[in-house]
Amino acid sequence: MEVSLRSTPNGIKTLKGALKYCQDFARVCYTKSDLSEVKEEGYKPALVNRLIRTGHHSVFDHFTLGLYLKGLPKAMAMVLNNEPPLTTSEKSARYTVMGGIPEKQKTLYDKWMGILTNQIDEIFPECEDRDNRIRKLAQENARYMTSVFTPTRMGYTISLRQLNLLADNFEEFGMEISNDEFKNRLFWGGMVPFLNSEIVQRFRVKSLEDKSTRGVKLFGEDVEEHFGSSIYSTSLFMSFACLAQNHRHRTIRNHIVEGWQKGAPLRYFIPPILQEETSKKWVSDLKRVSETDFPQGQLLKVAERGTKEDLEMKLRERLCGLAQLEIVRAMDDLVKRYSKEVPEMKKLIGPTCVTSKEGCKKGGCIFGPKHAIDRLI
Repeated sequence: MEVSLRSTPNGIKTLKGALKYCQDFARVCYTKSDLSEVKEEGYKPALVNRLIRTGHHSVFDHFTLGLYLKGLPKAMAMVLNNEPPLTTSEKSARYTVMGGIPEKQKTLYDKWMGILTNQIDEIFPECEDRDNRIRKLAQENARYMTSVFTPTRMGYTISLRQLNLLADNFEEFGMEISNDEFKNRLFWGGMVPFLNSEIVQRFRVKSLEDKSTRGVKLFGEDVEEHFGSSIYSTSLFMSFACLAQNHRHRTIRNHIVEGWQKGAPLRYFIPPILQEETSKKWVSDLKRVSETDFPQGQLLKVAERGTKEDLEMKLRERLCGLAQLEIVRAMDDLVKRYSKEVPEMKKLIGPTCVTSKEGCKKGGCIFGPKHAIDRLI
């Protein structure tokens, strides 16, 4: 994995400069001087150390690092994308061809690209740029055959504080993984290269650690199912690929409860477009990948917690004809279960093509509100 630094406030490239930048904002809290005057003061290590020691860590969020990560495992990207606050822009496997795939998985990826392209072509409506749309939908589904450790790349912006909290939690994670094959691979193939990178080492701050016991948030315990008028918690079953889509909504908490463990009874997502005989072949191929790896089509039990308002915002995006079909159906199921307990939820949700008088302004959707959920692809 390559970790490079692309941007910082005022082009600051040293830890001392970053700490001085944070020191200036900390001084705003306690001085009658204006920030322009505070900036003229010298760096005060004793003040910075006192801020760290007393737990006044929020000031270290003022300094941000714009990173570019190349060659990181997809599973590591999922860890990072599930640790807010952050800003991320990751290469899309829905809209771009997958690369860096082991030969056997590449064979299956290409095989299903062909099968899915032909099947989608049979049912896809006439529209502008039809061939390109079909190809991208085939890519979106063929990637289920590939490993969740397939290399990807992403732009990733976090604060100085968050960088150090992550590093602290990753080190703790490494001491707790035992013989778990997935977690070992995640730690040694993702977290260790991140921790050992020159950029992360340069901006490590001793004792700027996580004050909670939250650890790496990708994994956690089961949650009690609750659908209230203002908050909810429940379990969802979705693939690795679908969970990665779920991570886009960082106001809502998600973590894996079970389903990643090697050797456990496994289930897989099956694209609805596949007929019975073809779906059997699909599952058979995924089982072959599971013998030595962790395919993105492998189903997980995922705990989700959030507020009604944040869920409504999420549903506007994920009950949409442009969204990945698996997450559309997962959200539709969630809404149905929620509405049984809180009937008014039916009135609050829906994509903008349903809720706005002006309709959808995104463009590109050919399914519309009637078929966003019952489509086959």
